[in-house]
Amino acid sequence: MPSTCSSGVTLDDKAVHLFQEMKMKKLHSYFVYHIEDNKVVKVLSKGSPDEDSCYNPEEPTELPRYEEMVKELRDANNDGHARYSAFDFKFLINGSQRRKLLFISW
Repeated sequence: MPSTCSSGVTLDDKAVHLFQEMKMKKLHSYFVYHIEDNKVVKVLSKGSPDEDSCYNPEEPTELPRYEEMVKELRDANNDGHARYSAFDFKFLINGSQRRKLLFISW
């Protein structure tokens, strides 16, 4: 059964399922979504997991899945409508790996 936000926008079951897979099972590195017809949140794309990439502020390197997600956001935004993304960001702090889910409005 679809979830409804206080704004009246409904969350597509697939969007909820993908978010849960990313959050709990780490099966996706990101997903890009949009609000279709001002009514339903729909997933446009998803990124495969990337266990090897981890941002280290002491040795900055590219994050391939992040770059891929940004490209998809740019490409999908050509029609002038907003896009959104959730990104599983892995980083090091004091030698310890951490994860945070980032929500991006584009």
